[in-house]
Amino acid sequence: MSTGPTDARPLQVRVADDIRLKIETGVHSPGDRLPTLDELAADNLVSLAVARKAIDLLKQQGLVITVQGKGTFVRERPSARRHGIDRYAKSRW
Repeated sequence: MSTGPTDARPLQVRVADDIRLKIETGVHSPGDRLPTLDELAADNLVSLAVARKAIDLLKQQGLVITVQGKGTFVRERPSARRHGIDRYAKSRW
């Protein structure tokens, strides 16, 4: 976790940002299992509650999913479907 003396972000946001960066750079690809909460807490030198809140932030943003008994996984990002203006054409209706 990259922390500095002037970093005013809450701890859970810092941990979530670090995990997000790893997902965006390809360290964790879609379908990969993330470290457990205990491992995240130990690696980032934070409490278990902070690690849990960081994972909750990532779940709210749609980056990860959790499966009970299995762990936390990087979510597949579906591609956006664009229909364009012709979806309103009378020929389609």
